[in-house]
Amino acid sequence: MRRISGNLLTLLSFIPWILYWSLSSLNEVFGLLLGLFSSLIVFLFSYKTKVLNTIIIVTLLFFASNTVSMYLGLDVFTEYSGFLSYLTLFLVSIYTILRKEPFTLQFSRAGYPKSYWNDPAFLKINYLLTYMWTLIFLLTLSCHWHRILFSC
Repeated sequence: MRRISGNLLTLLSFIPWILYWSLSSLNEVFGLLLGLFSSLIVFLFSYKTKVLNTIIIVTLLFFASNTVSMYLGLDVFTEYSGFLSYLTLFLVSIYTILRKEPFTLQFSRAGYPKSYWNDPAFLKINYLLTYMWTLIFLLTLSCHWHRILFSC
């Protein structure tokens, strides 16, 4: 079986988030449903190709739980969607680091032979990439938190 590029998997895993963030400002329901639908497609593709990882699973859970809560009339997810989405990504990123399985390593393994997986340079690069993503998620989370605190 042909290996799947880690870069392609990374892109696919963030498509639901990109669609959600892009379209929610126009229509929250449409953005949320498109996020749910696209995360389900990415999940099924990842499951079929045996490269299912933490980010993909959490993404599907995020959109499924937000959709259910929206239909139950809970406004917290629509009111704080930006904050909650970046909080989710920040926490899952931290979780993968603490588990000593940074999420970028999960993607990279799909595109590289097993002989690289324990190579110190390979691991170091993936830890650095995950740390950078974690910092990006934290900074964006902080911006949303600031907006929540100081919006009058």
